[in-house]
Amino acid sequence: MKKALFLFTSLMAVLFVSATDVQLLVQKVDNQGLVPGNTYRLYAQLFDSNKNIHAVFGDTQNPLSIVSTAPFYQHPYGGYSTASINELTFSVDPAMNYDSWITLGYSNSENNDVWDIGMSFNAFNGGGSISTDNGAWFLLPTNEKCDANSLGLVLLGQFTSTGVVSGTLNVQGWDGPNNNWQARDLHFTTENAEIFGCTDHSASNYNTAATFNDGTCEFNGSTSNVNAAPGHDKAPMKADGTEVSWDVFPNPIQQNVFHIQFKNDIDFTKGNVRVDLMEMNGNLVKSYEVNAGMVIGGNRVSIDQPLSSGVYKVMLTQGTTQESKSIVVAR
Repeated sequence: MKKALFLFTSLMAVLFVSATDVQLLVQKVDNQGLVPGNTYRLYAQLFDSNKNIHAVFGDTQNPLSIVSTAPFYQHPYGGYSTASINELTFSVDPAMNYDSWITLGYSNSENNDVWDIGMSFNAFNGGGSISTDNGAWFLLPTNEKCDANSLGLVLLGQFTSTGVVSGTLNVQGWDGPNNNWQARDLHFTTENAEIFGCTDHSASNYNTAATFNDGTCEFNGSTSNVNAAPGHDKAPMKADGTEVSWDVFPNPIQQNVFHIQFKNDIDFTKGNVRVDLMEMNGNLVKSYEVNAGMVIGGNRVSIDQPLSSGVYKVMLTQGTTQESKSIVVAR
């Protein structure tokens, strides 16, 4: 315990910069009806390949909380973390595979090096919530499990419940040796859960239910590039007015940089996308012409624009189609 305390203190007792290149993503897992309710996996989605995550924490400034509107399912032979999840038990009792737990990268107990400190999981073990304003679960920053997988995802937990699961947490990582970054006040809800699978209509294993392309698409017997940026099937901004899913994060914005995240690939054969940043009274702050070269991993466009506190409108235009969202700048 002294070693863990020293390690965690050395990680946290430094000056950090805030980070915006991360968001939380929820996957709905098919539990085959073996347990009551639905099973979800929670990930941190990183949009910068230089970043990793080595701690999930809560403090007095930004407490950590994971709750459900109904009790969490807890298998009698499971535990609060993947350190207690032995895959050999799955064949004996497959329901064990859908236990509720926290983690950092690991999906089972094999070589599991996840530490926790300042946390109490007594309530969680009984089906209740997880909360702390002075604790964390974490890995050594050099552990390979801190790095995102080929989809840019780091596994943070699995939760099974007949209710809606939601939460707020903070993460910390490196974007270079000994160079720490943090992202605070990250929110998630299972009401926005994604179904992983092949979302390409032209693939032989196209999944009509899938909403998140997990790189498993097969074309003439081959599998698509699993290192491709995560996203949905190609569904461009359409001139017929069909809505295209996109979002702005972080929102509220506290720094000069914000990101436009597209859930669909943009069809640039229909022309570039214009981004207009406007005050709510209609005054134009600045326009950006987005071309294919500006779209980076995860179907994301980054906008660096100093803004005063207030509410703004982000309007996207391609051809005859326009869509807008409101953002808040909080300094």
